[in-house]
Amino acid sequence: MTAGGWIADVAQSAQAKHSAVMSIYRKSVRFMLWVLFLFVTFPVWIGFLEANFGMAAVFAWQAFLFGHGLVVLFVLTCPNCRRSLFVGKLWLRAWPAKTCSKCGHDLTNANHQPG
Repeated sequence: MTAGGWIADVAQSAQAKHSAVMSIYRKSVRFMLWVLFLFVTFPVWIGFLEANFGMAAVFAWQAFLFGHGLVVLFVLTCPNCRRSLFVGKLWLRAWPAKTCSKCGHDLTNANHQPG
């Protein structure tokens, strides 16, 4: 195999992986399912942490949950205008939007191409 053939194979493989990338909307839905799981199991976690590690662990748990809120606002954003998927026209949403409320970009598109 020539060097040019090998490079073309690597480039084609990278392009195939890129096309299989999950959309930002789908990532947001998975993240919200994780947050929902944390919310439902909260009484178990808080009791376990307080019983075994004291109040310091409870504060660490609260910081962990606060970090999840920051992810919702600053990481899960529209690739076009960087607005959070959870921000509507006037207030925050509980579930991610399929289209950006600012620029109208389709967030279910897995290619993440601005436009």
